[in-house]
Amino acid sequence: MLEDWSLTFWVVSFLVEAALLGIIMYTLICLADLENDFMNPHDSASRINKCVLPEYIMQATQVFLFIVGGKWALLALSILEASWMARTYLKGHSMMDVTEIFNELPKEKKVRLMKLFIHLLMFIVIIYRVVEAAVGFLMDTHGPAISHTIMSNMARAR
Repeated sequence: MLEDWSLTFWVVSFLVEAALLGIIMYTLICLADLENDFMNPHDSASRINKCVLPEYIMQATQVFLFIVGGKWALLALSILEASWMARTYLKGHSMMDVTEIFNELPKEKKVRLMKLFIHLLMFIVIIYRVVEAAVGFLMDTHGPAISHTIMSNMARAR
């Protein structure tokens, strides 16, 4: 029964992490488009600002999931980023300002690249855990039948 919930937990964590990676990649693309003059500052700032609230919600969801699931190592990484996000929000730096976007461009790109690196590491760990939970679930439910099939196929191969 625990494996059922373990698989569900890791699949939900995978979806939340994929959403976070998507948001970070989208904001990085907006910044790169701005830097290369493919987008004007107003459009870039408004697109990035539309992603701030969903990113905060997804990050809070991820922290909640890791607390409930007792995944302390992943929780530590998530809490570090969530506390940094809370700090930027409290200082009033969470939204991009159209008039300052060019001055903030190098810093914002570095911040988002660091977030991308952290979330890619977490994504790899979560994918591994999804596969591990799925294999464990399948082996617990269908293990004897699968092992019998494998052994009979090996016996026939001789």
